[in-house]
Parts: sequence; structure tokens; C-alpha cells
Amino acid sequence: MFKKKSSGILDDQTAMRIVADGKVRDVSYRDLLLSMNLSLEALMSVLIKKGVISPEDLLGAIEEIRDKHAAKMPAASSESGDSDAGAG
Repeated sequence: MFKKKSSGILDDQTAMRIVADGKVRDVSYRDLLLSMNLSLEALMSVLIKKGVISPEDLLGAIEEIRDKHAAKMPAASSESGDSDAGAG
């Protein structure tokens, strides 16, 4: 059902090509990100409404995970990747 991107065939904005019922659809990174965010938002909403987790516990877990991953990431010298940004 899902076919991964093969180099040279899809453009830089296409994450994958889906083939379902003989129809081909290119899926962009933006579409994948939006779909994932909507799914996570729905899941969090259901868990909070059912009392499985409190909003405070959820935010605490998100902060804990974010901090854990941030500690593993090397510090970036600049956002643009240009060390001369602002010079001149």
C-alpha cells in the first residue's frame, strides 16, 4: 500500500507515494505533519476527556520528553546555518 520515495522520482516536497485501489497519490511532508498533529491532538483530547490523564500531567510529560531530546541535540551555531548572519 505504501511505497517509499525513491531518489530522483519524487520532488523534494513529496514524502511518499501511496498506491491504493490502483490510484497513485503523492503525499507531501506538510500533509504528513498535519495528519500526525491532528491525530495526536485527537488522542490527547480523548485521554483528557476520559480522565486517563490530566492536562497538567500531559504538559509535564511533553516538557520532560522535549528536555530529554534537547539534551541529546548538538547546539546550533545559527538558525540559517550561515555563521556570518548579520555581518556586513
